[in-house]
Amino acid sequence: MLRSSDIIVVDTDVMIALFSPHDALAPDASALLKTIGAAQATLIYPSTTIAETVTTFQRKLNDKAAAAQIVQGIRAKDFIIEIVDQSIIDVASALFDPQGSKQNTFFDAIVAAVAQKLNATAVFSFDGWYEKVGLRLVASVV
Repeated sequence: MLRSSDIIVVDTDVMIALFSPHDALAPDASALLKTIGAAQATLIYPSTTIAETVTTFQRKLNDKAAAAQIVQGIRAKDFIIEIVDQSIIDVASALFDPQGSKQNTFFDAIVAAVAQKLNATAVFSFDGWYEKVGLRLVASVV
C-alpha cells in the first residue's frame, strides 16, 4: 500500500503510455497513476527519462503534440526532475550489461540508479528488469 511519504521513480515506458492514449499500456498506467495520486506519493522523473520520452515522441512515434505537451509541463514545473549527475552515471554503468537484452538500456540503468539513490519505494514502469536489480515495480506495491 502506498503512502504519502513514498517516492516513485518514473520510467519512459510509463510516460509514453500516459501521454499516448492509444498505447497498449495506457489503461494500466492511468489506473496506477490514479492510485499513486490518491496516496499522494511523490513522482520523480530522472532528467534522462524526460529527454528520452520527448525524443521518442518526436522521432520514433512522430507525435509532436505529445512531445510539446511534455515540454510545456517542464516549463510549467509539473514534473519533479532529478538531475542525472556523475554519481548516478557511475552507479548506472555498474548496473548496465552491454551484453544483455537490447530491451534493457542504459536509460533503464539510470532510472534504477536514481531509484537506489533516493531509496525509492518503487519504479513506475512495466519493465521486469527493475526487479532483477532489486527494485520493486509500482504494480507490486499498490
